[in-house]
Amino acid sequence: AESRVELVAELKQAAIVLELTRAEWTRRVLDLRKDALAELQWADLSRARRMLKANLGDVKKAVHMFIQALEFRARDRELFVNLRCDVRCDIRIIGRDVQDHSVIFFCTRSQTDPLRFIRDQIILTFEQACKLSQNTEKGEGRVYFVADCTGLNMRLKMDTA
Repeated sequence: AESRVELVAELKQAAIVLELTRAEWTRRVLDLRKDALAELQWADLSRARRMLKANLGDVKKAVHMFIQALEFRARDRELFVNLRCDVRCDIRIIGRDVQDHSVIFFCTRSQTDPLRFIRDQIILTFEQACKLSQNTEKGEGRVYFVADCTGLNMRLKMDTA
């Protein structure tokens, strides 16, 4: 019963995060005179809850993080609409753990281009992994990341461009 009460309280807090985020996003979009329907459709209660958990229950920080995520998605709208990019390295979803969290594997040996060239592939891999985990009862949108750093070339990670 106690966990049910905690869940209800958490969902109420997440609803507040979602409401405040949507209000702030709408204000910003009106100031910029941009269309924001796609981003507002992405902003839902499950994502608000995830932002709240990531910020340890701090509503103000969760709203700030949520706004940053919406801005990021607005900047790269075409990427999130098309869900297509050039494949330049071995980064992929290899399955789920026992709690239904998606597991992403990245082989650094396969990276031959600087980060700026594989950015879209990394983003889309995490986007899909979050979607897969979000659609499960236990997954909650959490993702685990495993990196095989054999053959790691640090210069490719220090992209200064």
